[in-house]
Order: sequence, then structure tokens, then C-alpha cells
Amino acid sequence: MGFLSYSQPASVEQIKLQHAIHSLGFAILSIRRDFNTYEGASILGSTGQMIELEGLFAQVPEQTERYNGEMYTADKSTRRRGYRCKACRKTVTLGEDGTPNTIEELKASGCHSCGARVFVRWKPGMTRRSRH
Repeated sequence: MGFLSYSQPASVEQIKLQHAIHSLGFAILSIRRDFNTYEGASILGSTGQMIELEGLFAQVPEQTERYNGEMYTADKSTRRRGYRCKACRKTVTLGEDGTPNTIEELKASGCHSCGARVFVRWKPGMTRRSRH
């Protein structure tokens, strides 16, 4: 038994995914849609599904190497993300000028100006009305 977390593709792509899973010798026991949410993952529709699998005649090779590379898009992306402190409205860019690299780290450390821990996504030129 195993699990696969994957994006929720359109119907035609979902059929292709299921065919690939079956061709590897796995049966799909259940699909839990909207299982994971990924903030900022618009390509995935910001949600993923959890697929419960059972190996019927699967030939799973023994793992000989451990993957230590980047796993998430944000790990590979050089794009910088800006956030604004909800309390004092100070704007920061993740990974610049001593600011943490992730929003989770920023929330944990708090705003450098006021110490608050609530931030909203911010892009240059963004106004209150353009933020939804």
C-alpha cells in the first residue's frame, strides 16, 4: 500500500494519470480530492489530491539513492515574494536584507519593525483595492 499526492488535472489528464498508475501495477483504492492546498501554486489550481494505492503486480525497484535535491517549485524559483505587515504596513521581500527566505520563517520571527506576525502578500504597485 502507498500514497501519491498529485495535482488535480482535468478529466482527460486524470485518465492518463490513472492509466500510468495502473500500467505500473498499482490499483487505485481511493482518490481524496482537495487533500492538499498550496498557497501560490496557481499552476496546480492550488490544490492536490491524495491517491491511495495498492501494489498488485508492481515491480518496485529497491531504492539505492536518496534524493536530496529541490522538491518544490518555490525551492527552484528565483522570484522574490513581497509581504506587508498587517499591523504596521511595513513591506518586506523574502530573502533580502536579512528577511527570512519563507513566509513561515517570517511569521515565526515577526515583523522587524513592530513584532507582529500577520502578513499579506504584496507586489510593487499593488493597492488595497487590487488585492483580493
